[in-house]
Amino acid sequence: MFSVVALRNKTDMFFIACEILKKLCESEEGRGFAGALGHHIRRLASMVQGLEKKVELDKRNGHTEARKEDNLRRLGEAAALYHLLTNK
Repeated sequence: MFSVVALRNKTDMFFIACEILKKLCESEEGRGFAGALGHHIRRLASMVQGLEKKVELDKRNGHTEARKEDNLRRLGEAAALYHLLTNK
């Protein structure tokens, strides 16, 4: 039952997936495995760029505070994961 409820909430699943990937990258073997996923890392980089644009638009357009915080939190998690995977 948990999986059905969890799959409906995409925001929570995003953060859970980020945490799992971070735990995977703590080991040397996991980092090697994750580093071999070049296409997915490129998609993550484009996602980070898209979130940066969303955060900038939220600041300019005066969207609700909850939306701003959610996008900013997602950007922070995605950027941290990208830097962990690419060592940049």
